[in-house]
Amino acid sequence: MTSHNVLLSWRHVLCASLLVLIFAPTAAGAQGTTPPTQGVAPTGTPGKIWTNEDITSTHGAVPTTGRSASQSSANKQDFTSESRGATFVNPKPGQLVNPGETLHIDLAINSGVALLRGAAIMSPMGMASEVRETPPYSFTFVIPVKDRDVSGGASLIGSQPLYALGPVAGRGNDIDLAATTIDVEESDLPVSMTAAGATISRYSSGLSFFQLGDDEWIRIYARFPNGHELDVTRSTYLELSSSDANVVRVASEGAVISVATGNASVIATYTLALLQKRLSIPVSVKGMPGPLIASPATVDFGDVPVSSTSPPRQVTITNNGSTAVKIYAVYHSTGPENCSNRVLGPGGSCTLTVTLSPGRLGPIHSTILIDSVPVTLLGNGI
Repeated sequence: MTSHNVLLSWRHVLCASLLVLIFAPTAAGAQGTTPPTQGVAPTGTPGKIWTNEDITSTHGAVPTTGRSASQSSANKQDFTSESRGATFVNPKPGQLVNPGETLHIDLAINSGVALLRGAAIMSPMGMASEVRETPPYSFTFVIPVKDRDVSGGASLIGSQPLYALGPVAGRGNDIDLAATTIDVEESDLPVSMTAAGATISRYSSGLSFFQLGDDEWIRIYARFPNGHELDVTRSTYLELSSSDANVVRVASEGAVISVATGNASVIATYTLALLQKRLSIPVSVKGMPGPLIASPATVDFGDVPVSSTSPPRQVTITNNGSTAVKIYAVYHSTGPENCSNRVLGPGGSCTLTVTLSPGRLGPIHSTILIDSVPVTLLGNGI
């Protein structure tokens, strides 16, 4: 489950909690609401496998690969500001805040909107300490200092949504009023960084791929001078890039994708003003052949406008083995295909027509599985 989906799942949990809180007879006096501690569990805690040994610190250096800082920030914004009865006056969209900071929130109710029992503020990071029945609709929100304080085990660092909720006359149980984002970032450069993989052996010295078009998710962790240790994979200060894009690609939020056999590195670069920390993660792509081969195993659509569909591309699946192979199903197909429930004799082939439809700005990827053979679709939403 991606961090975006985790946040959305917890939004439903917290909305239910706020419905009870706002509609309760004593809602106006509710104080010190504690965010839930149970719900969507993390998909697993990966063991740390790369250390800080390969980190370098540079002054005034500029990364030679990857997006600019402004592009990185835009691409990591999972949520956009919206108004459905109210407007966030403070904070401004994308405002920078630090872990542990007390954030002052001001909400303006739109003209013609009648609140029934006031408004409240919630986020995957928790809830504001007040429910306001009457103006001024001002709140205080304390930013957590640990990843585990964020609902569902999602990371604290990076873009975080704030939601204003309150029952409105004529809407029933629809309590959405407004949404905005803040950018939670530490104020100092990390003193060290480490990386972890979700599925590979903790005894490995790096990432190893045995199929082309396969993917692996990595997380980047940082320790800061104030003692905070946080997942910074979604930080707007962090850039992940590949030393050789012909061997391995880096897609959205830590997804590493094998493209061709060879060796390369994933470079994690954390930039704050003119200072940088870097971590090099070795990657080996073996490309050990099975009987079924996808060509190409990775399809790069380049820039594709958001909410549109790319021109179609074809992928051929060939049986390179010496015996017949049955393909039972094609999972997550994006277009016509003639591979499902088909037997391919030696040298036989079938085809898939694939497209990409970005739902947001920035790098995206998806994977089609022909039984267990992956085909990765890459693109950039513009």
